[in-house]
Amino acid sequence: MWIEATYTRDGRAITGLASQDLTAQMTRAGCEVHGVPGRCWLNNIVAVRSNDMGQTFEVLPQETEVVASLGDVYRSELTERYGYFTTSNIVQKDGAFYVFMFAQGEGTQPSGNCLFRTADPFDPMSWKGWGGSGFNVVPRPQRGAVAACQPVAPHALPHEVRSLNYITSAGVWVAAFADRRKLPGDDGPVPGFYLSTSKDLLNWTAPSRIKASPTRPRIDSHDILTSYPSIIDPGSQSPNFDTIDSPNPVLLYTVQHLRNGQGTMNRDLNYVPLRINLKAD
Repeated sequence: MWIEATYTRDGRAITGLASQDLTAQMTRAGCEVHGVPGRCWLNNIVAVRSNDMGQTFEVLPQETEVVASLGDVYRSELTERYGYFTTSNIVQKDGAFYVFMFAQGEGTQPSGNCLFRTADPFDPMSWKGWGGSGFNVVPRPQRGAVAACQPVAPHALPHEVRSLNYITSAGVWVAAFADRRKLPGDDGPVPGFYLSTSKDLLNWTAPSRIKASPTRPRIDSHDILTSYPSIIDPGSQSPNFDTIDSPNPVLLYTVQHLRNGQGTMNRDLNYVPLRINLKAD
C-alpha cells in the first residue's frame, strides 16, 4: 500500500489517500497471469488517517476504507490492470477540495484522470467524481453496478497526474505528469516530464515539456528510470503546498538506479529549480 495524497488543517491530524494493490489476493483466488503484464492487478484507493503529524498512518475501518473502486473481483476476461490506481495531491479552492484519481477499467471505465470533489476531505465517503455534467459519480459499486466517471482532458492529461497546484499570481492550475510527446522541433516523441495548465480543472492546455528524462526502463535507458514528477513551491503559503505563491518552485522526481535494466530500490530524490512566468489575464 502506497500513500498517494495527504491533507491537514492543523498539522497534526492528517487524512490521506492510499493505493491498495490487490494482485496477491487475486492470484490466491485463482487468477492466472498467463504472462500478460498487468493481468490480475486489481487496485483501489483507500482512506488512511494519522493523528501524530504523519509519523504513523492507519487504514480506516472497513465500512469507510474504500474511497474509489471498480469492484472487488478481477474478471476472467480482463487482459490488463483494473481499478483506481494513483492520485494527485489534494487541493482546495473556494471551499471545495479536489483530487485527480487515475482509473483504468477495461469494458467498464474509460482510462484516464478522473476529477473528484468533496466539501470535507476527512469524510472519505463524500468524494464524488466528475460525470460530464457535474460531480455526481459515486466511485464505488452501488448494488453491484459500477458508475463510470468521465476522464478529464485525456489528450492533454494522458497519464497519471502526479501533482496539482494553483498558481496564485496567474489564477491557473498546473498539473505535472510523465509522458512521451513530440513537440514542435522534436525529431520524435521525447520521454520526460510535462505540464498542462487550466483555469477550471476541466479544460487543459496542450502539454509543455519541463524536462526530458528516461521514463521507461531498457527502452529509454538501461541505467536509470525517472518517475513521480511533482511541482512544489517551498515558498507556498499553504500548509499543504497546494499553491505556488513565489516565482521559484521546484520540480521533484525520483531517480531509480537500474541493475541490468531491471528495477531496484536504489533510488534518489532529485530536484530542478523552475521559474513561473505566467501572468494573470
